Amino acid sequence: MTDFASVPQFLWFWLPYWGKYGKAAVLHDYLYGSHEVERSIADAIFYEAMLVGGTKKWKARLMYWGVRLFGRMAWH
Repeated sequence: MTDFASVPQFLWFWLPYWGKYGKAAVLHDYLYGSHEVERSIADAIFYEAMLVGGTKKWKARLMYWGVRLFGRMAWH
């Protein structure tokens, strides 16, 4: 189950919920749902997967910090 990247709709013009980071977002949602690893590890995997998938570093960092700062509710 995934919602792809959980980007607020008002930011979609700049950061759509699907892009080069789409596969990383699906993996991240899986890790959040399964709790197979700690949340911080899931977020680090998300960051690395975005870079491997071709996401620009600044965008990967922005999305990483988005899940670190606002992902707690989704984790629980």
